[in-house]
Amino acid sequence: MPSRFATWDERHHRRDAEVWVRLAGGGDLAALAQLAEAHSGVSGGWTERFEADLSGDGRVLVVAGVERSLAGYGRVRWFSPSPRSPADTAPAGWYLGGLVVAPEWRGCGAGAALTRVRLEWVAERADEVWYYANARNVVSLALHAAVGFEEVTRDFSVPGVSFEGGVGVLCRLRLRSQHAGRDHLSGR
Repeated sequence: MPSRFATWDERHHRRDAEVWVRLAGGGDLAALAQLAEAHSGVSGGWTERFEADLSGDGRVLVVAGVERSLAGYGRVRWFSPSPRSPADTAPAGWYLGGLVVAPEWRGCGAGAALTRVRLEWVAERADEVWYYANARNVVSLALHAAVGFEEVTRDFSVPGVSFEGGVGVLCRLRLRSQHAGRDHLSGR
């Protein structure tokens, strides 16, 4: 089975495009489901998952586009481990997740824009944000490292999540205390 992790070659996918980002709405559900199915290879159930993301109950869903095309999406979710969770379970907090950019729009800045907007959303609510990925997902890890995420551990678990190849990377970004007296997102 081919890897579903993002790849791109800047020589072929670089675009001079203006990327827009906004909160997702009900009118986006069909396009989001289509993008998720194409990315994951799994059909069905996506509309319901995205509807749950629109509930606002400890989660947010944002979409990016170029011109009139939906280019990708990203999620933020609150995670709180169960009291019965194993000791190595990832800590409670806001997590960036579910970043998907359509192959034809990779390299145009949609992933970076989705990440920036989600970080700004979390910064209004918390001092830190978490993110995890498969160790083989080098494009995603590089994108998040570029905005300041630092690896915390590769020895952790998340209920219901398994990592292709067996290794995940848990990363954290301190939003307000990273630069003493400076707001990490605005440079102030």
